[in-house]
Amino acid sequence: MRKIILRMTAIAALAAFASHEARADDPLPIMRGILAARYAMISVYQVQPGREATFQAALLQSGPYNRRLQGFANERVLEASTTPMSEGPSSARTVGQRVISLTRCFDAETGTFIVDQRSGALRDLLQATPVYVPVSLVEHIFSNWAWEKSGTAPALTTTPAGQTPSLLVQSRDLFAKPNISLSFLKDGYIGQLGMLEAFPVNASLDDIRGQMSQRDGLMGASIYQSADSTFYVYSEYFQAPVNQRSRALIAEADRIQGAQLGAVVQNYVSR
Repeated sequence: MRKIILRMTAIAALAAFASHEARADDPLPIMRGILAARYAMISVYQVQPGREATFQAALLQSGPYNRRLQGFANERVLEASTTPMSEGPSSARTVGQRVISLTRCFDAETGTFIVDQRSGALRDLLQATPVYVPVSLVEHIFSNWAWEKSGTAPALTTTPAGQTPSLLVQSRDLFAKPNISLSFLKDGYIGQLGMLEAFPVNASLDDIRGQMSQRDGLMGASIYQSADSTFYVYSEYFQAPVNQRSRALIAEADRIQGAQLGAVVQNYVSR
């Protein structure tokens, strides 16, 4: 009888463990966290030619990947097309890879902490001082699947950060809508096109929403604002919007201007 009880206990424990493992891969808790992260750190790096692979490894290993960090939600890293350095005469410029990261956090201090932790590991791999811009979430925009249905106008759902009910309360309804593309919130999903964009100082929130609604192939966008009231948008696409492909980003001191597309090469949460 004792053996039977022990065996039944072991089976019950195994079933509980298996059940827990099944729930561990549920994407909704992760998507819920990314949705609700109200702060982000935008980082722009210019990598030395030939050091691209080493840089990506150092960026990953010195950050919150595989390292539990309270306050961290998600990081997206873009590899942009090679761009010339903006400083100095054109004959003296070297071409290296531009890397852009959006580090989403639940508090502003965590983004600064991650930057500080990484600085030593990345310093010798860069051509110039990186540019960092801390920002706060204004709202998310999610597209439907209109981009693949010819003649269908895109329908956008916005979730303002300051709106009542909160983003987390809204997530219950948002995640249940069958026509909304939630790929924008998924971690581990790479290969899509991402874009970082800084809007002019006179741009309004309605202007930005209007522009996003006209972007073919839009997966989703997060609108942020910096301390100087500049709007920044991180967006992702199923296909590159034709009129955005040639845009370039200028990053210097603590300011970013323009926009740039890049391939998403890292997209993770800490586990």
